[in-house]
Amino acid sequence: MQEARDNVLGICGQIYAGASKKLGLDFDIVFVIYVGIGCGAGWAATYDGQPAVLLGLGNVAEEKWHAKSKLKGLTSHEVGHLVHMKWRTEWETSEKNEEDPMFRLYSGGFAGKYEHLILGKETWHMAKAKKWLSWCQQHGSWLAKEFLERLERASVKDFFGSWFDIQGKSQTGYLLGHGFIRELEKSYSLKEIALLNVEKVKKLCEQYLVSLADRTAG
Repeated sequence: MQEARDNVLGICGQIYAGASKKLGLDFDIVFVIYVGIGCGAGWAATYDGQPAVLLGLGNVAEEKWHAKSKLKGLTSHEVGHLVHMKWRTEWETSEKNEEDPMFRLYSGGFAGKYEHLILGKETWHMAKAKKWLSWCQQHGSWLAKEFLERLERASVKDFFGSWFDIQGKSQTGYLLGHGFIRELEKSYSLKEIALLNVEKVKKLCEQYLVSLADRTAG
């Protein structure tokens, strides 16, 4: 946690500057570094009425995301969420919208896209092993089918968060969400994608998942 804290202090300004340059960030962000039990590594929210990135050192250490490369990805991801919330003017309703699994895929995918834009490459900070990305890509069709099936009979929580996993792979929902955003980019600009209304997001996300589930896993 001490190493994570020292690294965070050195990168927050860099990430903010990068987002300002590449995304036209036009608002201040408060970076809150804290230690708590059972708290996530990163969270986009408001703190004392201001846009904030919350960084939980306990979970950062647990996930072994204490290195600068991982922390840059994590912090950029949360800044991406804040940009999205700003564009949608949804500081207070964002968490409620994410109670819907389709919207959560979309939101996570958008933040992932902006993480990569800020850092200039696909970083995938949530990957616990080198083969995480290739496994997710190879099993994309199966993951989409599994996600749709779990919508009907259970919870999709295993696709999100470091506490859960699908066949030993956690955070697979972010790969699905990123794929959804890339699909939308064929028809919309990123600003248009960011401003899609909730019902449109749900409809388009379902169409994407059904289409992906019908493909033969490669």
